[in-house]
Amino acid sequence: MDKIRELIQSNNEYLTMILFAVLAMMVVVFAVHFFTERIRFPKYLPGLIVLIVGIVMFVGVIPKLTDKAYIDDIVMACLLIGLGIIGLCFGLILGVIFKVKKQPKKEDIVYDEY
Repeated sequence: MDKIRELIQSNNEYLTMILFAVLAMMVVVFAVHFFTERIRFPKYLPGLIVLIVGIVMFVGVIPKLTDKAYIDDIVMACLLIGLGIIGLCFGLILGVIFKVKKQPKKEDIVYDEY
């Protein structure tokens, strides 16, 4: 347990960066959802864009995966992939929470005569 606590305290700058990045992604997705309420797809765009950028970055760093000089690029690619997934999931949650229920059409009632 002490080793885990020591590891977390030594990488504290990554934790704060991840926390602020996740909060920023959630704010961006919520803002896009707020401004485009009636259109369903745009709330997924920020997460999708960040996910694609993260995957492209990770594919570009795969040949240098074991090189210590590229550790920051690997961390950034993994962070972007995670943020993209979080953005997509948060957009899905917003879509479920703010789902507009369709009113059934009121048609004329036809009575059968006996």
